[in-house]
Amino acid sequence: MDVMHFVSNSFDFERHTLSVMNGGCAYPRRQTNEHQFNEHPVVIEDPLRRVNNVGRSCFRFKDLQRTCGDALLSLSKSIVRSEYGETDGLMKTIRSTLVLEGLGGSGKD
Repeated sequence: MDVMHFVSNSFDFERHTLSVMNGGCAYPRRQTNEHQFNEHPVVIEDPLRRVNNVGRSCFRFKDLQRTCGDALLSLSKSIVRSEYGETDGLMKTIRSTLVLEGLGGSGKD
């Protein structure tokens, strides 16, 4: 859930670089002519070669952020419902979400 929160609420992909080194962090993009990272839609440092942007061919990142935000909200609501004993709809919600996003499943209980 922390990753979904970070992607949907904290990470500004237009202004920051994502690094997975040392546990992961985001920092302002470098604005140099040498790397031209400011032209890429998403900048994700290659952990083996920092000057390589493994996110350069990524597209529709805003859709990914929205999907992560929606999933986080659904999971949070499900957790609250389960604390009050309402767990019957959890699997139905997960299945319907997967079908809506085209991730598989039949959507049937």
